[in-house]
Amino acid sequence: MLAALVALAGGQDYWTLKMIRPGVRRALATAVQTPFDTVIVNFLYVLPLLKQVPKPYRLLVETHNYDSAIYRQLAGNTRNPGLRALCRRAVANSERALRNLPVGTVLIHVSDRDAELYERHRPDLKHVVVENGTAIKPRKLAPNYGNSDKRVLLFVGSLSAKMNQDALLYFAKDFWPRLRQLGEFRVVGSLPTNQMRALCALEGWTLHENASDQKLDQLYREAHFSILPFAYGEGSKLKLFEACGHGVPVLATRSGAVGVPHLPPLVTVSDEVDAWLARITETRSLPETAIAQTLAFAQEFSWKKLAAKIAGFVEQAPMIV
Repeated sequence: MLAALVALAGGQDYWTLKMIRPGVRRALATAVQTPFDTVIVNFLYVLPLLKQVPKPYRLLVETHNYDSAIYRQLAGNTRNPGLRALCRRAVANSERALRNLPVGTVLIHVSDRDAELYERHRPDLKHVVVENGTAIKPRKLAPNYGNSDKRVLLFVGSLSAKMNQDALLYFAKDFWPRLRQLGEFRVVGSLPTNQMRALCALEGWTLHENASDQKLDQLYREAHFSILPFAYGEGSKLKLFEACGHGVPVLATRSGAVGVPHLPPLVTVSDEVDAWLARITETRSLPETAIAQTLAFAQEFSWKKLAAKIAGFVEQAPMIV
């Protein structure tokens, strides 16, 4: 909240102000003392840090999402005039950052759709696609789908992110009233706001704050379904791949799975609670072929494969002087 007020009052970009703390700038000032020839930037709002980085270098920017669409959707899903103003400013700032990128920059996108949208802004730059990555951790033993009184539903995501907060509010309003009798809902996320804690308490959900990797693996092993209940957005590809990498069935809205083609058999996509309800009640076991196809799908997005793709793009990128 404080960062938002400071950004509003000072005409600054909220996401840059929130994410780039003084410690980041100090760490970067130390890092650039060591010889380097490549700079990889994550998110457009981090680009102001390049002022601290001496040339020459190869420059690759990982966009992660199509920012203009994300910010416009955030603005359209709030009545808060301050947040709408920050979103409008973020759209303008991201488009300005794109215009100011030097020739020779390589933009790395997570989907063909994002690449097409960004290329409209800067057709002179190189645009490549490297999907979100995941670890492949197939569970040795799935929970019982045939005789369970309560199916365990799992949501994983940063609970300080507005889009994830809105997803849980949407789920509580439009899905949970029909699913409550069938499921136990577990929410896993970092930095939950008081609003999210209160929502979990009100709805009877189990909240796992700042779970370790080992705890997260355990929760995936115990889950019957992983859910992506987004009412808007550019998808949650990383969490979709992560669930598939564990061999866990996924229930997603269309917004939760947007931008991911050729989904495997354990992924159900629908905005209708009836479709989710049917999949939950009708799933009595997980066919081995469906599990194998879902793990094979996730394998295409393993960190090892994606790291090799990025390494190739680094080698091909020109030096910017």
